[in-house]
Amino acid sequence: MSACDPSIPPDAAGVELLSRGPTVVCLAVAQRRALLSGYFGGLTLDPAAERLGVPIGTLESRVRRGLECMKDCLDR
Repeated sequence: MSACDPSIPPDAAGVELLSRGPTVVCLAVAQRRALLSGYFGGLTLDPAAERLGVPIGTLESRVRRGLECMKDCLDR
């Protein structure tokens, strides 16, 4: 499965992101949650990783991949 899979339905955490623009539709659930916690939730890495139950490196990767996916969607 691609990191930018538009067939993945939004989860509850992604609903708010969807209202922020159509590019988030291509994000995997984990990427949506990472972006919601960090960028839109105002949390720094440590609290966001703790809230999501993942290591900081995993959170950083999900955010980076999510932002790359959103950029790809905007470039289309």
